[in-house]
Order: sequence, then structure tokens, then C-alpha cells
Amino acid sequence: MTDSEPGSPEMTKPNCTITVRHKQTLRELAEERYGTQSAALRAAITKLAASIDDSETATEQIITELQEVKVSLGSVEDQLEEQAPHQPENHRHPHQTPNQLTADTADTFSSGENDAINGVSEDVYSVLINSEPLRVDEVAAEIEEKQMVAHRAIEALIEKGIVTAVESDESRFQINNPSN
Repeated sequence: MTDSEPGSPEMTKPNCTITVRHKQTLRELAEERYGTQSAALRAAITKLAASIDDSETATEQIITELQEVKVSLGSVEDQLEEQAPHQPENHRHPHQTPNQLTADTADTFSSGENDAINGVSEDVYSVLINSEPLRVDEVAAEIEEKQMVAHRAIEALIEKGIVTAVESDESRFQINNPSN
């Protein structure tokens, strides 16, 4: 029989050097579990080899799963881009009266999923287009709604690109004018 066959009785005596601490550990393993230092060393080498194989397999599995997540994420991003509402170029035409919504803006309001927020959003839009930048509590007072409702409507308008926070005071909001 050769060394490459399973259960091979051929043995070899390796010429290696270990630290005193490792020699003590080898003695303890032999006494407690394996009977001889040679058996303890063979068991340790076998366990280490299996551990390395398991680690490589686990790493390969993680890499494969990450690649699958990346593909899925790309698919989700594509779907989101397809479903994104049309962002109007201008929210207010130069000759438009402040209370008139552009057709694009009106379409943006009606394309939402939550009609209640869209109704409040239209009120918020009307208030902001007719005033200087306002805080959420000021908008809420103007539209006679709770601050939380006004805040949700403002966030919905921000997501649609209609409203933006004032750069110098982010607690105030105004109609987004892309031409500025």
C-alpha cells in the first residue's frame, strides 16, 4: 500500500521543530484524548485541514450569495427606475398665477399611492408657492392640519422633487425651482 491510499499503514517521521508551549500542548492532548503524541499530532493536522477546506467552501458560498444579491439589487434598481414618477422640468411657469398648478405637477400629485397625503400635499404646495420658506409648524397652521400630517406631505413633495429645504435653514421649506 502507498501513502495515498485510505487507511494506509505507512508512517513517516517528520523532521520538525515546535515551541516548548506547543510541545506541552501536544503532551496534554496525548494524555487526555489520543494516547500518544503522534496520534494527537495526526488528529490536529487532520482537523486543521478540514477546517481550511470548510473555510474555503464557506467563503466561496458567501461570495456566490453576494453575487446573487448584487444581481437582485440591480434588478430592483432597474424596476425602481422604470416606476419612478416623471419629474417636472419647471414647477411654475413665468406667466402662471401662484394658485395654478402646472399639468406636470398635478400629474405628480395624482400619480401617488396615498390620496389623503396627495390632498394635503396639494394644500402644502399652494401654501409654499404663495409664501416665503416656512417651517413645518407654520405650514401645518396654514393648512389647518397636524404637524405630523404636514411633515409627511412635505416629505412626499421632497421625494417627488417639488419641495426642497432651504440651504441656509434646513428647518424651512420652499418650492424647488430647478432653474435657480
